[in-house]
Amino acid sequence: MPAPAAPRRPGSTLLIPVHSGREAMVQAQLASVAAAQRSAMYPVEVLVITQDIPAISGLLQAAFPRFPIPIRTAVCCHATTLGQLRNAGLRAVTTEWLHSADSDTVFPSEYFVQLEHAMVGWIPSVSCFQLNFAPLPGGSCWACHEAEIDQRVLARYIGTDSVWGLNGMNFVARPDLLLSLGGFAEDLVSAEDVEFGYRLAAAGVQIVFLPEVRILHHYPQRLAHILRRKFWHGQGYAYAFQRCPTLFRRRWEWRADVRRCASPTFACYYLSSHLAFLAGVCASWLSKRQQPRA
Repeated sequence: MPAPAAPRRPGSTLLIPVHSGREAMVQAQLASVAAAQRSAMYPVEVLVITQDIPAISGLLQAAFPRFPIPIRTAVCCHATTLGQLRNAGLRAVTTEWLHSADSDTVFPSEYFVQLEHAMVGWIPSVSCFQLNFAPLPGGSCWACHEAEIDQRVLARYIGTDSVWGLNGMNFVARPDLLLSLGGFAEDLVSAEDVEFGYRLAAAGVQIVFLPEVRILHHYPQRLAHILRRKFWHGQGYAYAFQRCPTLFRRRWEWRADVRRCASPTFACYYLSSHLAFLAGVCASWLSKRQQPRA
């Protein structure tokens, strides 16, 4: 018989997947954790996991010699997708709660206090906060436009009444629950978080949106970098949509988009970003079709 699983420690682990090029972002994120107000939902440790920054441990030790909670690091060289990296981190968590945060998010000082107040009294198994976010102050107009479009898209599957998908930007969950349903899809280029949230909802797991909790998101500032990000998203969503046919249950508010396109800069970004996304979708489908059949 397999040995019984070790009991989980009280508290939460802040899990941060990070890839090369985001070293400065994860340092800014950890600085915001250190400066944040304490609460019952403040993490008891941080786990930073990467596949391509072998010196991550020394980098963080040099940047934070006296961090208020332990920082663990792990390098998973075998991981080729974000789903594989997320699952490796999920299996390494030893606390009763997993607090997943992408490395391009920053926590306001009141974040963990807001989280405790939002969860008090009922403690949902999975909670998300995606709609109540804002780009970091001082960003470019392109970053602000991308944040606005992100919120419109997320609102089609995340709401106060029900949630049909996740966004890895930030969520809190019971790690045993996530593991029991197989974890994140490891074959998707991106959108593995959205697809997993859809599977959770289909399995009857209630995902709760907590509008009281607010986070800040670091977006690329240059248009070319944001369009490259949209192309990458399109590559993953091409197959996520096939697996999640009823993800977008709320209708597209196209009239609001048309009104916003009265702004020339927004119209320019709206068209170019959607073209980049569709190009990613097409590239993913063509790549799949050209693979030899077994």
